Amino acid sequence: MSYLSSMKKSLKAGILAALVIGTGAFALGNASALSLSGPTDCDDNAVIYCGAQSTDSLISKYTNGTSHNTAKSIHDIYSKFGISAAEVKAMNATAVAGSVTANGDVLVGNKVVAKNALTAGRQAIGNSTQVTYNGTTFYTRSPRVSFRSASIPAYVVLKDGVFQFAVIESCANPVTATPVTPPATPNYTIVKSVAIKGSTDFKDSIANLAPGTHVVYQINVASTGKTAVENLTVKDVLPAHVTYVAHTLHMGATEINSAPFFGTGYPVTSLAAGSSLSFTYEAVVGTADSGTPCTKETLTNTGTITATSLPTTSDTATVATVCSTVKIVNAPTCNNFEIAAGDNRTINVTKFDFTANDAKFVSAVINWDINKTNVSTAAITDSNAVVGQSHQYAADGTYVVGVTITFTLDGKTVTATGLQCEKQVAFTTQPPVVTPPTAPVALVNTGAGSTAAMFAGVSAVAAVGYYLNLRRRLSL
Repeated sequence: MSYLSSMKKSLKAGILAALVIGTGAFALGNASALSLSGPTDCDDNAVIYCGAQSTDSLISKYTNGTSHNTAKSIHDIYSKFGISAAEVKAMNATAVAGSVTANGDVLVGNKVVAKNALTAGRQAIGNSTQVTYNGTTFYTRSPRVSFRSASIPAYVVLKDGVFQFAVIESCANPVTATPVTPPATPNYTIVKSVAIKGSTDFKDSIANLAPGTHVVYQINVASTGKTAVENLTVKDVLPAHVTYVAHTLHMGATEINSAPFFGTGYPVTSLAAGSSLSFTYEAVVGTADSGTPCTKETLTNTGTITATSLPTTSDTATVATVCSTVKIVNAPTCNNFEIAAGDNRTINVTKFDFTANDAKFVSAVINWDINKTNVSTAAITDSNAVVGQSHQYAADGTYVVGVTITFTLDGKTVTATGLQCEKQVAFTTQPPVVTPPTAPVALVNTGAGSTAAMFAGVSAVAAVGYYLNLRRRLSL
């Protein structure tokens, strides 16, 4: 009877365990669960009775416990090994297939990811260390003490290639070990995007752009590895009908040479781990044919990066143009402007000629002294009134005279000027002409008597003058 009673208890316990496991698996099942086909240890040493043949099963038993093991005792042992509940419940996504060897190595594939493994069990086996944590007693030891085979399948959790912990499949005993740090390696990423000029909304693609639209392309390069990226080059391939706008290529805030960027690649000597670079430039997309429908186009730019010991990596940005009739607009020009110099530092406009093309004349302004005083006329709204305008300068000098014409074109104000509508004039006042004095006329030599007589005559005239002046004064 005792044998039958024992069998009934075992059967009942097995059914109950199956119900618990099945319920947990149903609630927590995940298509990405990892399964291992190793042995099962349905004994009292197993931290989770009969182990776990999938990560789904492991999560369920850890959460709910089993007929042999309470959930609390399982949590206590895992927690002492540094494994949190959140880490266990994430194992469908984080665990990979591996194994733990009797000599203490943890392997993923044929690669050793950790050494000096330490496991746990519920029973004391030779050379084990007893541990009591949160009221739960268990034993820790090297796999050499408890393993009866060279290696046992295990669920291994890595983070960025570095070992975190493992769980043995057959008994669900946790494993801690010393990670084997992978060698530091460089890595990088490239992200290319595009936005309409003036917008900061960068995207992988933009649709329904009118031909001739100005856009800004952006390429972000990041060094995502553990060491610097060496001998990095960044290049961009412009397809037909994407036209680069000169002097708009920048790395960060600095303008750089566009020739290598659109050719063999712009060289960046080194990009430190964790750092990034941003390249931007402006371009015009699509084609415009006067008077005829345009062609719908999908224009794809490809940005590419290369570096030492790294594979070539690329990313693209795409714009799609719509079909419309585009009129080519001809800008107005100032063609001729002549002046003539007159007296007293005056000038007169003698000729004025311009071509409006598709624009409408609004006004003209004459600057009589460009780059100096900038003395100008008021806006002259009649183009025929420009000829005949005059100006007088206050001082001698050299003056540059020019005219600026204002037009309206497609509802916008535009101006036309240029060297062909600038003229120079100079004024220098000549000093007055000074006539030298003429030589005195020589007197006829009449001898001493004549000279004396002449002297006497002059004296007499002087005496008479004195006498008359004296009488005048006395009479006053």
